[in-house]
Amino acid sequence: MSVRKQWTSMHLPADKLGLHLRGGFIYPTQQPANTTVASRKNPMGLIVALDDNNAASGDLFWDDGESAGTTESKAYIYYEFTVSNVSIVRQEELLDIGCGIIAGGDLEKLMFF
Repeated sequence: MSVRKQWTSMHLPADKLGLHLRGGFIYPTQQPANTTVASRKNPMGLIVALDDNNAASGDLFWDDGESAGTTESKAYIYYEFTVSNVSIVRQEELLDIGCGIIAGGDLEKLMFF
């Protein structure tokens, strides 16, 4: 459904949820698992919700999900994503990842809306 700038009714089955995405944003996704360690092994994806100018941006802070003080110790990865005219740029601030933060962090799925 692609309805913009107006109210609409969504009729969904009782076992489904409606997902509303704000245009102009990029949403990182990852299949869940029972633990953070297990979910880190699942591939990543991006949902790109383009705005009226066919542009979007988003970011992702990625740490090991367990340690405290990762920002102070700079044990994280920070990605910034931008899309314009349907070209994608990923800028990353790659810091100390000796603890294997990005294991399984490959980008598997890219969806545009």
